[in-house]
Amino acid sequence: MVQRIPGGVLFSIVQAGDAHQLWSAPTMSLENLVAAISEARDRLSGLEREIAVRRQMIVQIEHRPPHTDDIIASFRRGLAQAEALFLKQLSWSLNDRAATANGAQQAVRDYSPHLLTPHSTNPGYDSLLPPSVMDWTAPPPGIAALLYFLRDKIDEEIPVLVDRMCPIARKGMKHADRVAEIGTLQAEIAVLDTEASELRDKLSLASAEANRQ
Repeated sequence: MVQRIPGGVLFSIVQAGDAHQLWSAPTMSLENLVAAISEARDRLSGLEREIAVRRQMIVQIEHRPPHTDDIIASFRRGLAQAEALFLKQLSWSLNDRAATANGAQQAVRDYSPHLLTPHSTNPGYDSLLPPSVMDWTAPPPGIAALLYFLRDKIDEEIPVLVDRMCPIARKGMKHADRVAEIGTLQAEIAVLDTEASELRDKLSLASAEANRQ
């Protein structure tokens, strides 16, 4: 920041805590002014190094493996999504409206449906029972249906398999910790960037004054 006062121009170049080093261009010798500029440049270089270090720390954090708990949670989200999809597919046929539609009683009497092949898309008509074809034309079992009925066993095996297949994740980083640490570093970088930008502006003004002397 440059402040014009009676008697000259004051350049506030280096700030350490609450202490400011002020340069009075008309009264400061060229030698001292150049020395102060050099000191400020050293400070700027230090700020840029601090910023670079923090950016490298962010890269390292981003590349740390996920924690076992987060991998397990991911697989369990997959199970929950499969359950929701299967119940949605089944609801396209097995619902109260279809139960009261014409032909529902006859369908229940005549057909022998199973639950592994629900409609993959909404049929758009009332059909209380899912497809019941059992010959070669039958559709393959739905993955969501299989996951639904096996979900308890799969859920039990997820932690075992994750720990067995990916032991490095035991020392991995949890997502919440990753976000928090990166957020802290980004905030520190923002503060350093602001200080460095202000120092560059002051250096530019001070250098111009030194050239005029």
